[in-house]
Parts: sequence; structure tokens; C-alpha cells
Amino acid sequence: MHHILWANQVQVQHEQETIEMVEWLTQQGFRLLNIPAKTTYLGHSRNRYTSLLDLTFANGPATQSGCPSDWAINQEITYGLDHYTIQ
Repeated sequence: MHHILWANQVQVQHEQETIEMVEWLTQQGFRLLNIPAKTTYLGHSRNRYTSLLDLTFANGPATQSGCPSDWAINQEITYGLDHYTIQ
């Protein structure tokens, strides 16, 4: 699922399912907390392809209450996995 909201590319091919999902989330008052192009996945291959796989959305009441105010990707902690920690 690629979309300009989180893509690490200026031009990205949108799939219809992704467009519909983003439209629905927007209509329901959800907001993407991820920083565009800030990677959450460190690939296994030799060239260590990175991607933004882990998306975090918050609804209106959560963002209004400041609940996700300290949301961040910690690239120092992976717990031995191929994903960075979201804290």
C-alpha cells in the first residue's frame, strides 16, 4: 500500500484500495501520526531496503486530548527485529 501521505517518494502509484482506505480514515476523523518518509522497517537484503511499513493513525478525540503527543520512531531500538520501535 503506497500513498503520498507516507511514501518516501515524490511520485507514487496509488492503488484503488489505498485511496479508498485513506478517504475513509479522513472522513472518520483519523490523522496519520507518521512523519512522511521516516522509515519504520529495515530490510533483510544486502542493500538494506527501508520502508515505512508501520502506520499509526489516531482519531479526533485522541489527538484532541494530546494522547499521541509523544509518538516517535526510535531507530536505536529494534529488539533484534527488522522494524524500528514506535514509542
